[in-house]
Amino acid sequence: MAQVREYAATDEELKTWVVNELSWDSRIDASRVAVLVDDGLVTLKGTVPSYAARDAAEDDALGVLGVVAVDNQLGVKLPGALPVPSDSTIRDNILSTLEVNPEIDELNIQVVVADREATLTGTVPTHWEKRQAAVLAGLVQGVVAVKNDLAVVPTAAIGDEIIAEDVTNALMRSALVDAEMVDVTVSNGTVTLQGNVPTTAARIAAYRAASRTAGVVNVRNQLMVRR
Repeated sequence: MAQVREYAATDEELKTWVVNELSWDSRIDASRVAVLVDDGLVTLKGTVPSYAARDAAEDDALGVLGVVAVDNQLGVKLPGALPVPSDSTIRDNILSTLEVNPEIDELNIQVVVADREATLTGTVPTHWEKRQAAVLAGLVQGVVAVKNDLAVVPTAAIGDEIIAEDVTNALMRSALVDAEMVDVTVSNGTVTLQGNVPTTAARIAAYRAASRTAGVVNVRNQLMVRR
């Protein structure tokens, strides 16, 4: 098996790579985004035309090898040429988006929109649905921010020990995560991940593995990226 040479990028190199990634992504106008890097921590400043573009910029930066974390300070400035939907229209469009998505159980989700900022309340049966509901809300035209106050209420009671075992097994199946380097603890359905991982991609993969596990109500990702 070929060995991958480890290389610790400098902050200046990371900045160049993040800028290149943002410039490559057609969803983002990189000319309006400033990138700062300090010891692997990337800060994004400037404006983007939608909340979805804001999320995309953060995901792009997180995906760059060597990035430890991202502080997303991007603001959303809607294009002046487009009509700005009313709060009630945005709310209706968010509800419609959730209703037509087969992955989301939207029956107990309430949406309030004020000054184009959407707040989600109510309950969903899984942790990943909570996250996905916020992602979908952010894709709706006119949304400038999403506050996710959804509570996770599993449809079946699953013990903490079983959840911990299921999360650990999911990490062992991951190609990006060394499960032996991750400590998994569960208390009342809340999963805490601790330890070290080699890349931000591995940190995200571990979070997603825990988030998608049945019975999980919250995930505290305290994994550290080794540089």
